[in-house]
Amino acid sequence: MRCDAGRCIAFFVDWQTCTDSREELLDPVRAQYREFFVLVEARYEGQDVMTCPYILVDQDVSLMRGLLQGFPKVIGSIHMTRNFAISAPATPALRPGGVFVGTVAAKDRRLVEATVRLQGEAPSGPRLAPIVNLRDFPHLGPRNDARASIAELVRSTWDSVTLSPIWTGSADMRFYVELHVLARSRKP
Repeated sequence: MRCDAGRCIAFFVDWQTCTDSREELLDPVRAQYREFFVLVEARYEGQDVMTCPYILVDQDVSLMRGLLQGFPKVIGSIHMTRNFAISAPATPALRPGGVFVGTVAAKDRRLVEATVRLQGEAPSGPRLAPIVNLRDFPHLGPRNDARASIAELVRSTWDSVTLSPIWTGSADMRFYVELHVLARSRKP
């Protein structure tokens, strides 16, 4: 399946990561975080890729790791309706008709709100190509300093990802401001 260059996919994700030592399980603040991000399908050097122009995260550890990987992460507030393995008024049904909402804010401004009405379990998750991002660390010294900035393309692949069941449904997404207000500006 060839990519549809320019198609965007928006994700609300509740992550838990773990290294081989699994030590993060004893200190969950190092491994649990939420993100909202947008991936755009593209072609680079003849290959299907994706790039991430916008990404908000609620943990500083993930922010720093992402910046090193070329993701333009910004600290934000991400909230999502959660489902629990119990039947109670406070948990939406994980079945057709269940409604889930995600919200994103940064700097005290609501940025995005999305609502999904479940219709059925998906046979598979989204097709995800390698991600190509720009790792950009401008030099902070005087302009005439000979030390260079770092501006390079970085390629990330999906490795050892385990997903919970994925559902399809109708969705509405509202952007309260243009996301470009989050982009880091680099003055010439």
